[in-house]
Amino acid sequence: MKQLFIMAIAIATLTTTAYANNNEGKYKAPANIVKQDNSYRFADDNKENVTWKTTENFIKATVTKGTETKEIFYTTDGDLLGSSVKMAYDKLPANAITTISKKYQVPYFNLKDCIAYTDAKDKTTYYISFDTPKENVVIEITETGLVNEFSRTYK
Repeated sequence: MKQLFIMAIAIATLTTTAYANNNEGKYKAPANIVKQDNSYRFADDNKENVTWKTTENFIKATVTKGTETKEIFYTTDGDLLGSSVKMAYDKLPANAITTISKKYQVPYFNLKDCIAYTDAKDKTTYYISFDTPKENVVIEITETGLVNEFSRTYK
């Protein structure tokens, strides 16, 4: 169940497109987001630049601070699940870059997104997605650089 939920977050994060704030910039956290963890404080400190989205499975705050956009995920009960931020491919662990470069060669595999997901226990996992003419591939990378194919979907 945990892996399914993380996969849903990873896919949602990797495929999220920007959307307009229907509240015209007004900040309104969902009533059940009351915990004062660091991620909530990050959203609250930047409340002029946050949008909230509630789904059946989680609540997401999208916070823009300067050029960085951070997505913070909560359970529907308001507990922190984790946060994600886009990052540069060359900031991945070096051994992971070597492994990925050998197995997923350009130009056939076109890098789409690279994100760092940090869970509520402060453990970071990296996800990168590739497009090919026939499929989409998501790779999961541990903090130590171990590479695992997370998902593969055919177009």
